[in-house]
Amino acid sequence: MGYAGSPVVHEAARGEGPFSGNAIPLRTLAPLWDITYHLVTIEGSGVVRLADLRGKRISAGPANTPVSRDAMRILVAAGIDPGRDVQVLNLAFSDLIRALEERQIDAFFYADVGVPPLPGIFRLAMSPDVRMRLIPLDSAVPVLQQTFGRSYIQATIQREHYPSLTADVPTVAGYFMLVVRVDFDAGLAYQITRLLYTHRLELARVSKEAQYISLNGVAGRSPVPFHPGAIRYFRERELPGF
Repeated sequence: MGYAGSPVVHEAARGEGPFSGNAIPLRTLAPLWDITYHLVTIEGSGVVRLADLRGKRISAGPANTPVSRDAMRILVAAGIDPGRDVQVLNLAFSDLIRALEERQIDAFFYADVGVPPLPGIFRLAMSPDVRMRLIPLDSAVPVLQQTFGRSYIQATIQREHYPSLTADVPTVAGYFMLVVRVDFDAGLAYQITRLLYTHRLELARVSKEAQYISLNGVAGRSPVPFHPGAIRYFRERELPGF
C-alpha cells in the first residue's frame, strides 16, 4: 500500500518518467486530499491570463519540487516553452510573496494541501500596498488530461476565499491518493476503504489533512482503476460512477 500524488501514480502505472521500463500495476483505494494550484500576480504586472506569461519573470519555488514540476507542465499545456518563453527563477517558497511585491518577478505558482484560502496567499490578498490577482488555469486542464489522464482535474477557487477576488477562479488541481497493487486482497481493501471514510474525523485529530477527505466526486479522482474492494464500499454508499 502506498501514498502518492496523482501525477506520480499515473507515471508509475504507465512505466513513464522515473518509472520508465518498470510499470507498477496499481489500483486506487481512495483519493485523499486535493492540491489546488494558484497562479498569483498583482495589478500592473501585465498578466491577466495564462498566455500573458510569455516574456515574464516567474517562479514556482525551488527546481525539481512537485509544485515546480506541475507548474512547468501547466505552462507546456498552455503552449508556453518554460526554457524559451519565460524566465524561471528558482526562489524559495518563503521568498515568493516578497519577490512579487518588490517586482522581482511578475507572477508565481503556488499550491498546498486542502481547500483555499492558503495562508500566505491570504496575507498577500490583505495587503494594502498591492492588489492581488489569481489567473485562471482551467484552459490547461484538457491538454494535461490528454497526457496525464485524470491525474489533473479542474477545480475552483471561490471568490470569498480571498478579499481581492471579484469572481470565482477556475484552476487546476492534483490530489494525493492511497493506492495498492492490483493483487491486494479484496476483503482487506474493502475494510481499509470503509475505515478511512468512517473514521475520517478521528484521523483528522492526528493528521490535519484528513479533514479534507470526502466522498464528493470520488469516481473522477483517479488516473488508474479503482480496486474491487474499494468499489464494493463505494457501491454500498451509492456513489455516482460506481
